[in-house]
Amino acid sequence: MPVPFDADSLGIPPDSHVSALLARCPDIERLLYRDEEYLILEGDESQDIFVVLRGSYVIEQDKGPGDARGKAIAVHSADPDSPSYVGEMAYLGRTQRSASVRCSGAVFALKLTPGHVDALIDEFPGFTRVLVRQLAERLRDAGETLRALNMRFAMEARQVFAKPGVVLLERGAPALELYQLVEGDVEWEGPRGSGRIRPSGGDADFLNARAYFQSAANDATFRAKTEVICVAIDRASREAVIRNYPSLPMSLLK
Repeated sequence: MPVPFDADSLGIPPDSHVSALLARCPDIERLLYRDEEYLILEGDESQDIFVVLRGSYVIEQDKGPGDARGKAIAVHSADPDSPSYVGEMAYLGRTQRSASVRCSGAVFALKLTPGHVDALIDEFPGFTRVLVRQLAERLRDAGETLRALNMRFAMEARQVFAKPGVVLLERGAPALELYQLVEGDVEWEGPRGSGRIRPSGGDADFLNARAYFQSAANDATFRAKTEVICVAIDRASREAVIRNYPSLPMSLLK
C-alpha cells in the first residue's frame, strides 16, 4: 500500500507548475509507491490522474486471468524537473483503463481527481499546456502501436522485458528467435569486438539477424545495459520478416 510523503523533500522547483498545483489544491494526496506496486490496473474504471514526480514505471497490457502481470510495452522515468502524467485519458470520461502502470523501484506521485484538474485548467495555463501535450503524445503512441501491430500481424512474436544485466542472447546458442530492440540500451561482445546498441528505427535494431536467417548460432552475447524491451520473432516467421523488413536481409549481403 502507498504511504504519504513530504513533497518538500524532493526539491520541487518553487516556480514550477507542480508547486502551483500543490499550493492551489493542498488536499492532493502525496503518495510513495514501492517497487512492484501498481498506480493503475488495466480494466479498472477509476478516474484518478497521477503526476509522477520521481521514479520509473512500466506500462503493461493484456493481463489475463491468473497472470501476475501483463506484457511490458513501455518504460518511463520522471524527476521533479520533468514530471510525468499517468492516466490522464481518464479526464476525458469514465472508461476502462487500457493498460496497467507498475512501479519499477520507488515512485513518488501526486494523486489527482478530475475535480482537481478542472480547477487547475481554469487557473494555470502552464498546467493545461503540459496536460494537452501529454494527451496528444498518448494518442500518437496509440496510433504507432496500432501500425506496429498491423505490420506484425502475420508474425509469431512475443515481447521480452529485461532488467539491467540480463543476457538476452548468448553467443553459441541457436538463433531460434530474431530479437528487435524497441526500448533501452544493449551491450554486445563477440569475436568482432564489443559495442552498445540503442534503438534507431533501422536494421541495426535487429540484434542477431545474420544468425537468424542462416539458422546458425549467435555470434555474440547481447546483454541489457538498461531496462530493455525487445520483440522476439520466431524462426517460423522468417518469410513474414522479409516481407515487412525487405532491407534487412539485403543489408546482411553487404
